Amino acid sequence: MSKKTDPLSSPSTELLRNAASPYAIPLTAGPYVFSNDMLQQVTESRIKRKRDWYYPALSFISFENGTLTLLNSDGNHSFELTITIEPHQLHVACSCGREVETLCLHAYKALDRLTWHGCNSFFKDYQPGGLVDTALRHKCYFTIDPCDKGLEIKARPEMGTVYQLSNAIIATEFNDAIHLPGAAQLPSPPIKGMALTWLLTHTFHNRLSPFLVPCVGLLNKGGKNVKGFQHFTSGTEKQYDAYLTSGQRALNKLSYDMWQLAERIPGSITSSNVAEQEKMTALLSLWHEALPLLQQQVFLYSYRLYGKKELKYKPCRQWLSRVELSAVTPQLRFRLWDRGDLFQLCMQVALKGNVINDYSIDNPFFIRTNNTMYLLQSIKDVAITEWMHNNNNCITIFKHHFETFRHEFLDLIRAHCLIEEVSAPLQIKRKVKEKNFLSGEAGKCISAATNQGL
Repeated sequence: MSKKTDPLSSPSTELLRNAASPYAIPLTAGPYVFSNDMLQQVTESRIKRKRDWYYPALSFISFENGTLTLLNSDGNHSFELTITIEPHQLHVACSCGREVETLCLHAYKALDRLTWHGCNSFFKDYQPGGLVDTALRHKCYFTIDPCDKGLEIKARPEMGTVYQLSNAIIATEFNDAIHLPGAAQLPSPPIKGMALTWLLTHTFHNRLSPFLVPCVGLLNKGGKNVKGFQHFTSGTEKQYDAYLTSGQRALNKLSYDMWQLAERIPGSITSSNVAEQEKMTALLSLWHEALPLLQQQVFLYSYRLYGKKELKYKPCRQWLSRVELSAVTPQLRFRLWDRGDLFQLCMQVALKGNVINDYSIDNPFFIRTNNTMYLLQSIKDVAITEWMHNNNNCITIFKHHFETFRHEFLDLIRAHCLIEEVSAPLQIKRKVKEKNFLSGEAGKCISAATNQGL
């Protein structure tokens, strides 16, 4: 009696192909986008049911003329996996030479490994001008190490955010930012041993926009410093009105109006909508109105607030620092460095025409140097400052990406801000005992690929 065969487990020999011959997989979701769903669609059920070759180790061998070669290993067994990468399809071959319908087990498990956890961008790094191509052309700017997916490539810290090699630079956020509109009487202690203090408040992770909040402070014996804080006030209390100057009463009103706006909008302008941006513009206008009144006050503090519930209690001294407010308006400038192989764009701040190098923007509406705070002029300046801060205040553009960057960003920046162009090589810091993966066999392959013009 003849034994029946399962058509899924025993394919017809007429349908079989040699796994060493490239098998084409279409990329239907976009250029260089390959997902696990695509892999499952082109792989026969018989292969997907197998449990061996479960967690292959993939070692980089070479990348030449758009073809990636990996050593695909499981235990003591290894085969070469060759993948020719095109914008809309992959050509996959395995040196095992097995007779299969579509993909062999080794190729299937390797591609499955590359698309775990929803990853669909592995082959984007291998497109012309992508991460691998750029790193092989400019090895001194990257660290290149072996990993279980072939290579792990990272830009060195000096590079900041690298244009087109990182998802951190968001063009829509920048476009929204660049088109936004641009443009002392000493207080008397209300009660002996007390004084009204003013906290220039910003929140952790920019949960809320910056706002001003008054707080009752306890003075030391000399009355020149605050030794402790009693509680926040809302700006609407009447119990201290008789002890306040007209300027302080005006600040109380402004602080209340600020809070009414700030509690309804996020602290990040680049992630806000048009209605929120209009409220943020109104909030910044209140800060400009309060600035000359605040300069008349003695006790000013920068304060990092964790959340709005904290306003029910005393300020935490850990997040307080005494500051001064300046009437000088900071000006935003940019410097474009020509580094030879690449360009780097950095933002600078000028005070009365003099560029300052050491500043912080812990409060999104202010530039701070040491203990002096300078209020930004417009909501556009706030947005540009935040956008650059989100990109490490350093955007690296390799020269083969520069024309695209110029059209997408640089021409817009140049229309609104001064850009100074200078030339200087980039100094890359290296650790004395840094492991150099490129000195081994893979390094020879990479060098060979580089010499061939990749």
